[in-house]
Amino acid sequence: MQFNLFRKINGTGEICTLDLFLSITQSDEIKAVAREVAKGNLEAKRRLPAITWQAWFDQGKRKNEFAHSSGLFMLDIDHIDGDVYNYMNVLFDGKSKDELGIVVVHKTPSCHGLRIVARVNPLCPTIATNQKWLADELGIRNFDDVCKDFARMSFLVPFDYFYYFSDSIFKHDETNSQIYLLENPEYESPLPVPPGGNDEQPQTISRPLGEDLEGAAF
Repeated sequence: MQFNLFRKINGTGEICTLDLFLSITQSDEIKAVAREVAKGNLEAKRRLPAITWQAWFDQGKRKNEFAHSSGLFMLDIDHIDGDVYNYMNVLFDGKSKDELGIVVVHKTPSCHGLRIVARVNPLCPTIATNQKWLADELGIRNFDDVCKDFARMSFLVPFDYFYYFSDSIFKHDETNSQIYLLENPEYESPLPVPPGGNDEQPQTISRPLGEDLEGAAF
C-alpha cells in the first residue's frame, strides 16, 4: 500500500514510510502545534503535516487526475459530545476491527472527532460506498460525507492521539505486522520502538497514552 505525506499542506507529497510516519508523529513540533489546536486555535491546524490516506500521486502532485488508489479509505465522525475515547469504545464494542479491515483509529486535531481508516471493501466500488458500508456496520448515522475524493487530506496528529494503528499498511508482506492498541489516553508515555522489523512475529502492544487546494484538509 502507498499513500502520500505532506509536510506542508501546500507542498509536494512524498511516499509515507513507517519510519517517516513515526518520526513526524512523535516530533516535538507536531505535539506543540496540536496543543494549540486543542486549545481552540483552529488556524494553527494548517501548520500540521497532512496525509492522503486514500491515494498517492504522481510526482506528489495532489490532484485527482494524478491519483492512484491506496486501497484505503477514511471515515470521519465530527462533533462528538463527551469523551472521544469512550465514544470509540462504545462504537467498537462487540465488533472486530480486523474483520472490518480497520487499520487506523485516532482522534482529530480538535479532539472532538474520530477518524477511522480502513481497507477498501472489494464489493464497494467507490470511496463513498465504502464509507456508507462501514458507517452502517458500525451503526453510525452521521459522518462527514465530503471526504470522498482521492485528493482529500487528513491533518496528521501526534501518535498519542492514535487509539489503534497497524503497521501492515506500510508492508507488502503483512504476515509480520504489528498492532499498536493504545489505551488510557489521559496519560502520555513514549511510543515503543517497533522491535525487530519484519523478523518479529505479529503482536499486540497495549500501553498507556495519555485550503483550499483540491480536496480540503480535515
